[in-house]
Amino acid sequence: RVSRPAAISGTITSPWRVVIIGADLNALVNSDIVHNLCPPADPNLFPDGMNTEWVKPGRAVWRYLDGGGSSLEDMKEFSRLAGQLGFEYHVIEGFWSRWSDEQIKELVDYSRQQGVGLWFWRHSRELRTPEAREAFFKRLHDLGVVGAKIDFFDHEQKDVIDHYTALLKEAAKYHVLVNFHGANKPTGEARTWPNEMVREAVRGMEASKLADRASHNVTLPFTRYLAGHGDYTPVHFGARRANTTWTHQIATAAVFTSPLLTYGAQPANILKNPGVEMIKSIPAVWDETIVLPVSQIGEIAAFARRSGDTWFLAILNGIVTRTVQVRLSFLGQGQYRAMLIRDDKDNDAALQVENETLNQKDTLSVDLRAGGGFIARFAPASAGATLSPRKRGTSSAPAGNPQHSADWMRYPASREAKQARWGVMTHYLADWRAKVDNEKMSAENWNDMVDHFDVEGLAKQIESVGAGYYLITIGQNSGYYLAPNATYDKFVGIQPSKPVLSSVDPAPDGRVEGCSRRDLVADLYEPLHNRGIKLMVYLPAGAPAG
Repeated sequence: RVSRPAAISGTITSPWRVVIIGADLNALVNSDIVHNLCPPADPNLFPDGMNTEWVKPGRAVWRYLDGGGSSLEDMKEFSRLAGQLGFEYHVIEGFWSRWSDEQIKELVDYSRQQGVGLWFWRHSRELRTPEAREAFFKRLHDLGVVGAKIDFFDHEQKDVIDHYTALLKEAAKYHVLVNFHGANKPTGEARTWPNEMVREAVRGMEASKLADRASHNVTLPFTRYLAGHGDYTPVHFGARRANTTWTHQIATAAVFTSPLLTYGAQPANILKNPGVEMIKSIPAVWDETIVLPVSQIGEIAAFARRSGDTWFLAILNGIVTRTVQVRLSFLGQGQYRAMLIRDDKDNDAALQVENETLNQKDTLSVDLRAGGGFIARFAPASAGATLSPRKRGTSSAPAGNPQHSADWMRYPASREAKQARWGVMTHYLADWRAKVDNEKMSAENWNDMVDHFDVEGLAKQIESVGAGYYLITIGQNSGYYLAPNATYDKFVGIQPSKPVLSSVDPAPDGRVEGCSRRDLVADLYEPLHNRGIKLMVYLPAGAPAG
């Protein structure tokens, strides 16, 4: 087909040919000429252009390059882990097609409870006709699947290019986001079709035999990525990283532009990596990008990128060991809380995490191994600073560290307490449900309430309003409590905790006292902690003790 001339009737419109010339690499990377040569989006399909409500960039987990099963239960686990990471999406390859609609809805509902939307893979040849496209996108919409990963285009013959447009138009009709794989490079289509989140067109992490990944990675930001977004599926801690370090791998997530930022590493491996808190905080889109002067094509790529009031500094190094000095003049006024991740000098499968307070007058000295990297996050340290709702900053304390929480409570004049400022409180009580629904509370109703509490959705709402802490009641007077563990008994000195709720042996007044099946307090911790929000609990005098 490629050798045959395209058949065209009517007006012939030839494509633009673009040459980008800039004073430096920063000018090249920030050029938007390719994007702006395409027409704006149709307001009937995209009322607010790229800011249309259903067009939402995000981070994704993916089972393909780093192990894991492919059953429905396996995919539930991937969605659960995505929720723990604070990621917005989960991309599922073609094995989804062996599930029934009922099973798919079950997975969609479960994933939504984790704050995660699903993407499904499809071969482009199965979507050649208008009828096939409409049936596919309508089905995704009706099932609650938010995105489609469409694969194997492989060349740029005219009917293939037309196919892209037809797919994007039909997907937009059903509010479905799109990721094109096995595709040609972008040519600004995302301006016309904002539902195109990303396309591959890059030798990324799927290229398992790429031996010199370091040189490749420090070339891409100034070549392929000048054309637009690319689905490299970055970050892998196994053999695929080739001659690069763990730190280099994490830094690629901040250097490579990908509004659907799909991680190559299995989420369980991300969660146990010492750089996980940094990974959780890297956004999928940016408000500002500065390519630093130390950058050289094929040698080193150093990017400062801003999301809201939080800055990231990410450096990828090629195959030559070097030390670079980086002035932090891109930062705003005042002090910044900085998390720094450096190469381990003795082990390319390890990294060093540091926490400092820095400002725009400081200069960082960064030692880079061959194939090494560096990444830092800078969040305003001033108690009066206003951080962006998207990224308020993430605590550097390890998850589940009770001393960290205890210190924050014990010393309210500390810097962390001042930064938290104001918070939100919820009385989540059995009494409320009984009053609102005018029904007698039961063990079944209470467990249903607790089981359906959307912790990820709540955390996102609290983050969106900028609150610094969340306070929730464990239970109060009614005899119903939010967690089936002895944590509360430890405080009051009474053992043991009440068992899981049961209608057996109710209290003398007919109440069924005890704890829910779900430990809601524990489940709340991760999504709040991932967003830098403190969790407080209200402990009533009558703790759930026997």
